[in-house]
Amino acid sequence: MLEAGGLRFYVHGSKAEKLAQGSWVQFEGTLFLDHYLWVEYVHEYADPPDLFYNLRVTRLRKVAIPNRFVHRHARGMSFPTHVRPADWDAVEELETMEDQSFEEEFYVLDFDGRGLEAAKISRTFQ
Repeated sequence: MLEAGGLRFYVHGSKAEKLAQGSWVQFEGTLFLDHYLWVEYVHEYADPPDLFYNLRVTRLRKVAIPNRFVHRHARGMSFPTHVRPADWDAVEELETMEDQSFEEEFYVLDFDGRGLEAAKISRTFQ
């Protein structure tokens, strides 16, 4: 686990646990909001941060996965769950997620939490 300015980062498969306290590090990665790997194993972390944030969606985009990243074969196809912005081709601004196909694309959401700090947002799970 790395901590910086009140943010905690769990780095899987790295040598981060061998760093001395106060070490300066640089990583490149992807921030997953509600990433299943985190939620599946949250009970194993000694002091996990609060996982719940009061956020509203301010922008929604559908990003088509370029064909060069799609692997088609006799039994189906596979493609990455995210693609670097420099590799994006078609981007479509959306007003809603209704009626989306969830095939060879992924979605980018912009969030804003201003004004929601004290809001009580009901949980959608048990």
